[in-house]
Amino acid sequence: MTSAASRISSLVRFRPNARQLLNRLHFEVAKKGTALAYRPIWLLFYLSDVCNLKCEMCPHHTMLPVNSFAHMKELSGFMSLDLIERILRRFPEAMVVSLAGVGEPLTHPQFAEVVRLLSQDRRIIDVTTNGYFLEGKKLSAILQSRSVREVSISLNGSSPEEHLGITGRNGFARVESNVRHLVHERTRSGGPARISVSQVCTPENFTRWEEYVDLAVNLGVDRLYLHNVIDMNIDDPRLTGLPDIESIRSAVRSIPQRVGSLEVVGPTAVSASRFEPKCEWFFRNLAFDPNGNVGSCGRVMNPQSSYGNVSSDEDLWNNSYMQRMRSTFLSGDVYDCCRGCVECQGG
Repeated sequence: MTSAASRISSLVRFRPNARQLLNRLHFEVAKKGTALAYRPIWLLFYLSDVCNLKCEMCPHHTMLPVNSFAHMKELSGFMSLDLIERILRRFPEAMVVSLAGVGEPLTHPQFAEVVRLLSQDRRIIDVTTNGYFLEGKKLSAILQSRSVREVSISLNGSSPEEHLGITGRNGFARVESNVRHLVHERTRSGGPARISVSQVCTPENFTRWEEYVDLAVNLGVDRLYLHNVIDMNIDDPRLTGLPDIESIRSAVRSIPQRVGSLEVVGPTAVSASRFEPKCEWFFRNLAFDPNGNVGSCGRVMNPQSSYGNVSSDEDLWNNSYMQRMRSTFLSGDVYDCCRGCVECQGG
């Protein structure tokens, strides 16, 4: 399915309201600038800063030394339902809400209530999770909602040993079982619209993509994401991006885009010399953490109090931080972390 057809299919299924549709149309046709007349399309909620894993590539929870990562987030707890409602009232035009962030969203003690709240508000919901708590009332809330577009499980390993090495927790069997149960129940109940699994790819493991494809096919999911690892200044030579050399490009080209009914989204060889700032986060998205602090980048630059806060009366979508960042991307003179990020490489 083409991206345009996929968008149309989503609109038919999720029935956004007229205000959301008009705002999305404005976004599609508007010229990029520092100040934008349309409103954010996506809201990213850092539902929880708490995580049960110690993934080695995550600067906020890794057990490895982190070397002066410039965008470390001050960790707190969970977003309150009151804060979520305030944000939704302030940005009624936003069509999509992603539940992700630096923590595990399903650790939120009111996760089921959050999903029900967003479903009542007719938002499209995307959930990114490590899969450990994809069960019980939290799973039921996802299955019962017709607003959930995608549940993406960060599986990170094709075996118990690899999963343990990456995440620091011996729970591969539990996550695998939860994914299989989700797929089975989705077939029975009709939701969510898409189930995906992801694997972080480094120069050390990405050539084993066939193992990840085989596992995804066996699980019966709809999509496999082979994500580039992003350099977060973690002190480990394995945690570097895929270099833009011919052998890497050739290997990436060998990855099929589809295997049976499984869609495969491959990694990207990143190149500072051939860099083009293709990222659209600052032109499409607003992020909020449990303290109401604002951000926009969904990969590296986490919300900070200096970027703005929902308690302020200022136009957060066009405040000085957002305009400065848009100007940066329009000029192409971006941060070093952007040059190694798959978003900017068009992946």
